[in-house]
Amino acid sequence: GKSDWALSAPGPIAYMNFDRNEEAVLWKYSKLKKIHQSKYDYPVPKPGLGTADYTPVWEKIVRDYNAALAAPEIRTVVVDTNSEVHMLIRLARLGKLANIQPFNYQPVNAEYSSFVERAKDTDKNVIFVHRMSEDWENKLVGGKLESKPTGTFSRDGYNKIHYLVQAMVTHSYDVENGEFSIKVEDCSQNMSVAGMTLSGDLCSFSQLGMMVFPDTTEEFWK
Repeated sequence: GKSDWALSAPGPIAYMNFDRNEEAVLWKYSKLKKIHQSKYDYPVPKPGLGTADYTPVWEKIVRDYNAALAAPEIRTVVVDTNSEVHMLIRLARLGKLANIQPFNYQPVNAEYSSFVERAKDTDKNVIFVHRMSEDWENKLVGGKLESKPTGTFSRDGYNKIHYLVQAMVTHSYDVENGEFSIKVEDCSQNMSVAGMTLSGDLCSFSQLGMMVFPDTTEEFWK
């Protein structure tokens, strides 16, 4: 439901698509608004690959993102998902995802933060979609240390992105009622909406927009 919700934002939309399973959602919204789609191909990380294998795709991401932010006709930019963006900048700058010293992350995190915050200098709605990953913990079982899933999930990607964005929502699906919903976790634009939930027909970008900015109408967000 995350991509569906993101595409309910005002069009025209620049859709940076890292998830190739969204054809049905794109088709539905393309009948309602103009969507400019960019796709990204990159090799699966494995030993033997390095920065040269990922720098070209990272440079394309930056070009597309900057072009979307600069285009007068674009009202919304959707990065789907930002989990891949964070992965690709690390691969482009460090060549790997594990066994990296903390001090090596500093320039990468600074560049990534600049990438995200560039949106604040524009009049665009910019939505960074994230996946969720299951949390694991190490437990001693029969004298041996084993990794076990905890049954809980955390946002996949840069763990401090909530400090960079102006609002953060989490999505969920109620299997019993067959309803999607979003919960506003934080909102620097209007802290009074933090903790509120929008479900069913209210689970749309326009409803969130009107909640954050009470003086606006639904038509403004279409």
